[in-house]
Amino acid sequence: MYLAVYLFPVPSASMGRFLEIQEEESAIYREYGAISYETFRAADLSSKFGTSSIIYSVELRDGEELVLEFDCYRDKADHDRVALKVDNDERNTEIYREVCRLIDVGRVRRGEFAQSSGEKRGRESFSGTA
Repeated sequence: MYLAVYLFPVPSASMGRFLEIQEEESAIYREYGAISYETFRAADLSSKFGTSSIIYSVELRDGEELVLEFDCYRDKADHDRVALKVDNDERNTEIYREVCRLIDVGRVRRGEFAQSSGEKRGRESFSGTA
């Protein structure tokens, strides 16, 4: 599996439309072959278990909320194939323009993650028993 992950600082006043746009984007990405395209609003950003909060990765200003998006693909080649198709889709161009009006895209954080071979064995690798 291969993931593209985004952290968006979204003004609370724009959240409804931003989430609607995420639904539109999800349909486009899945149309071109993404396994999934999921969006989550922050629920608990406190530091716990001796860790630092993810909130320190993104500067949230007054009146903003953190949104996480992750897109799932079979592998990097699949990601690149889907991304190229989405980037050339006029619907996506219009959606991106609207997103730029709603949020400061320069403050969005992103990364891509490839599944490690140990995680392919199953959930036991997450529990520390593998």
